[in-house]
Amino acid sequence: MNLHEYIKDLWTHPEKYHHKIIWYVNVLRFGNRKYSIGYCTYGKGIAFINDDPLAPLIIDDIIIQLALDDGTPANCSDAKWCFNTRCPLSNIKDKKSSRLNLEEIEKKLEEIGLGFDKAKCERIAFEKPVIELRRYK
Repeated sequence: MNLHEYIKDLWTHPEKYHHKIIWYVNVLRFGNRKYSIGYCTYGKGIAFINDDPLAPLIIDDIIIQLALDDGTPANCSDAKWCFNTRCPLSNIKDKKSSRLNLEEIEKKLEEIGLGFDKAKCERIAFEKPVIELRRYK
């Protein structure tokens, strides 16, 4: 696919390139801060962890550009902020240490019946965080 074909296809079939983020708002506490977690439906993993209450309202989806015939590799519009180490388009630097924490969070969500595959909408707000992480000394 060349750039012209990609842009035309993007406009006529946006669902192929726009992938939703499912947000669990105010789901996690670490210390005195509350965090929201954004799950990427393209990479099938936690992509965003944010303590800014506006992030779940601003970051609604990601856009994937497929590899082009001119050698341009596939890329993601939010790869530089993404924590999903399983996604081949993520640019996260320290993949090993980040993976351990995110897998732990995903496992805890599954254990309490809040796996992202069960989410019925794109934003689920929690009155109080349901997961608390602590620092180990």
